[in-house]
Amino acid sequence: MGGSGGFGVAWWVNLPVAVLGAISILLYAFVYTPLKRRTHFSTAIGAVPGAIPPLAGWVAAQGSFSVEAWLLFALQFVWQFPHFWAIAWLYHDEYAKAGFRMLPYAGASAEVTARLSLLYTLMMVALSLLFAPFTTLSWLYLLGAITLGLWVFGAAYRFVKAPQLPQSARGVLISSVLYLPLLLVWLILST
Repeated sequence: MGGSGGFGVAWWVNLPVAVLGAISILLYAFVYTPLKRRTHFSTAIGAVPGAIPPLAGWVAAQGSFSVEAWLLFALQFVWQFPHFWAIAWLYHDEYAKAGFRMLPYAGASAEVTARLSLLYTLMMVALSLLFAPFTTLSWLYLLGAITLGLWVFGAAYRFVKAPQLPQSARGVLISSVLYLPLLLVWLILST
């Protein structure tokens, strides 16, 4: 079934998008999934297939691997870390029972998890600001991206200040869930 879908994408969209889809499926199913029980680095590996869909969408719509396409990929890639680490922190007992080796349970303390979440949040906000010099976006985009960035940074900073509190990790989770779609809608509205 998946193979016929890949041929359909290659035929009706383009070959690069079909290849990206195949890479995403293969990495997720045959690399990321088995590694979840072996190493906490599986999160980084799983972030690659998680970031391919926006790249594929851009290539499907524009027909090229432009700077904007790679910025979307990088933004989605980096976004997954604070988002997923917050989930893994909140549900660390469940992940441990299932045998998954996630960062909060791979010997890293809550403080380390919170600091890494803050670092990746800063990278995510910086990436969001890079859209302006590489596109025709106005200062209005920058204003919205900075506002959203300060908000999501605030949640990550509160996690660093109180890493033992579930509401701190939950704040990162909620802000990350809202941040990316709000930023992308703002990006579209600002063009």
